[in-house]
Amino acid sequence: MAKAPTRPSARIDSITRRVAQMSRPTRIVVNMLISLTVVGLIGLPIMFLLAGSDTVEGGGVATIPVTVLAVVWLVTYGIGWWAMVGFDTDVEWVAGRPAGWMLVFGVMVFLIFALEIILSLLFGFVL
Repeated sequence: MAKAPTRPSARIDSITRRVAQMSRPTRIVVNMLISLTVVGLIGLPIMFLLAGSDTVEGGGVATIPVTVLAVVWLVTYGIGWWAMVGFDTDVEWVAGRPAGWMLVFGVMVFLIFALEIILSLLFGFVL
């Protein structure tokens, strides 16, 4: 007999079970890494665009892009905290599908960010 194809919902459920097996500090660290990677993915091209302009001079920082990146980080971290850790301390946290989707999102963002860094090194933007 041929093996039945795996439904996408079954895959996300297995990822959710894996998140449920993580300890609370591990989920907090994973959430932090996901949110920082999102900020890096968005911030790296912005800083490349600003590097040649007069808005960043002598080690200064452009205020608006950094503020936007801080807000993006805060929102991403808050959504990740809701999905992977939970805000309610009275009730024990149970992994749901949002936790699985957050982990999938984090892996995708990490892969895209790695590709972005490789391409920027390849074309000499970082050096």
